[in-house]
Amino acid sequence: MTFQIFFVLSIMIAITVVLIMDKLRPDLVALLLLVVLGVTGLVAPKDLFSGFSRTAVITIMSLFIITSGLEHTGATRVLGRHLNRLARGNETRAIVVIMITTALLSLVMNTIAAAAVLLPAVVGISRQSNLRLSKLLMPLSFASLLGGMATLFTTANILVSAALVDRGLLPYGVLEFVPVGLPMALAGILFMALFGWKLL
Repeated sequence: MTFQIFFVLSIMIAITVVLIMDKLRPDLVALLLLVVLGVTGLVAPKDLFSGFSRTAVITIMSLFIITSGLEHTGATRVLGRHLNRLARGNETRAIVVIMITTALLSLVMNTIAAAAVLLPAVVGISRQSNLRLSKLLMPLSFASLLGGMATLFTTANILVSAALVDRGLLPYGVLEFVPVGLPMALAGILFMALFGWKLL
């Protein structure tokens, strides 16, 4: 094992420990990693920030900007009121409404962003309807993942599509995953509505 390999492995272990300890924000840890790799010469200066110019990174950043805009304009609060009205204090109904809404949002934005947009609304439903929050958060996360599988906007799909372009191949289309992803999302929501809510 060369010194460079040993040093890179040591950095990876140190970064993992820092992230697990949760003492620093993950974005700061990532930037510190860039600085260390640049200062030690393990990565050439021209390659250090090349990732920020990739279409995948810009696409993901754009999705988070849209999410932030929805939160700051109050759209999420309005959505929360409508969801609460549809749920009518019934736990099963609330789960189905939350899952359908989250899956639909995940079709047009990043899965993490969709869950983040609806999180305050789900907390509001829990408080106003006296429903246990723990029984609503799991369906929220499941639905964001299920809905995200149907379009290009999940982080994994965007990165794989960018990798295809790098290899000189055609990228994925926005709706290329719909034939497989949409039936899976519907099956997941149906399962939670009929059986899954009992396991929460």
